[in-house]
Amino acid sequence: MPNNIETIRLEYVGGSSSKFWEITKVSKPNPSTIGPLTQYGYMTTWGRIGSAGQRLAEHKWKWYHTESACNMAIRETIAGKRKKGYQMTGKETHNVEKQKKEKKNHILMRVRSMKIS
Repeated sequence: MPNNIETIRLEYVGGSSSKFWEITKVSKPNPSTIGPLTQYGYMTTWGRIGSAGQRLAEHKWKWYHTESACNMAIRETIAGKRKKGYQMTGKETHNVEKQKKEKKNHILMRVRSMKIS
């Protein structure tokens, strides 16, 4: 399983649209004995703001032999989304594990507030 490195989130709010798009840079050991020991790639998640969204299937993730090639592809992909009107959310780069913990804490806070009422 790949190691999550960082996630960049963009959002688009306009008209009746309220959606997000995330790109997560990942790395994994190279299964081949040829080339570098580590491969770098990215996966995307998208959906309506407030939902978990849907994630691109792992076998469709894009993989590169160098981190610099992966970074360039990510920058180009983000530039394309920005041209379509997507904006950075302010938390441009964050750890995926931290995001999961924040979501869990938010859910716990909601449950606690429901019990108090």
